[in-house]
Amino acid sequence: MTRPPPAGVRDAARADAFALRCARLGPELMRDLSLTDVQAAGLLGNLGHETGGFRFLQEITPVVPGSRGGWGIAQWTGPRRIAMERWCRERGLDPASDAANEGFLRVELTTTEAPALEALRRAATLEEATEAVCRRFERPGRVALPSRLAFARRALAAIRSAPSSAPALPAAGPPFTRAWRLIMTRVFLALAALAVTIIAASASPVWAADAAAAQTPWGAWLTTALQAVEASLVPMAAAALTAAIAKVAPWAATLLSRQWIEGAIRAGIEYGLNAVAGAVRGRTLSADLGPAVVAAATQHVVATSPAAIVRKAGGVQGVAARIFQALPLEAAASAETVLKPALQLLDGDRPRRS
Repeated sequence: MTRPPPAGVRDAARADAFALRCARLGPELMRDLSLTDVQAAGLLGNLGHETGGFRFLQEITPVVPGSRGGWGIAQWTGPRRIAMERWCRERGLDPASDAANEGFLRVELTTTEAPALEALRRAATLEEATEAVCRRFERPGRVALPSRLAFARRALAAIRSAPSSAPALPAAGPPFTRAWRLIMTRVFLALAALAVTIIAASASPVWAADAAAAQTPWGAWLTTALQAVEASLVPMAAAALTAAIAKVAPWAATLLSRQWIEGAIRAGIEYGLNAVAGAVRGRTLSADLGPAVVAAATQHVVATSPAAIVRKAGGVQGVAARIFQALPLEAAASAETVLKPALQLLDGDRPRRS
């Protein structure tokens, strides 16, 4: 009969298992969700607390007696657990597998939980990142921030000790490196702001009206031709500029992508408010008009933005969720009454295979 290893050895093995998974998953989350190492560690720290260092997928003592409790690395509970299990069934995945858990984590953070991801991206410190995930994504009955932060510190150490990781924003290093990265960040942010302004303006209905009023007497055929060329070149230019910057400064390309997403969402909202009768810019939007505005705005973003930008925003569902969060909706509006019907409208407009 083989004796179990001493308690100290078991604890070390468990700690190593958590660190090993963080060393692999952390850089992947940085790459896929455009996070810094600190932000990724804040997310992993919460997952570590929820699962005892990735040891328990099933909640041991459910908060609601008699319920199934939480499941998975994020301890999805209630409707979120049902959604996770349905997502796994549709893809033939084992809900206990790493692929299922890590895949659904990305899906949630880029669709229904996109506001939590945006809050995480605004975090500048490990403490802010850990609390942002706790308050906005996990939303637990028992907060226990000290435990979450302790796991986050271990996750950050594991990420930074990994052989390679996703490019991070300026961090500790030689003074010259920090100064150079700061200068480059400011330069690329200025370029991003200029590019977003140009693209958003070209996609704006107000700009289009001004352009129509200033048409030259070259004939309608030339105006139509120029509009067609513009519709193709603006997304191409956006993609080309992002790709060029990515080659020399990947971290700047990440920032640029975020700026482009935000600019595209703003332009889409403006388009949607102008396209739907009864919707007025600057006024609270009613729940009955919300679905049509979200659907029209989403269609505009998808039609006028580079495919890579749409993917980074979370696809059609992610774009719609961002627009829903940004609209000045009345208090009675909710994801169930606005976002869900909008996604149904968008699904009905998509071409179907016969």
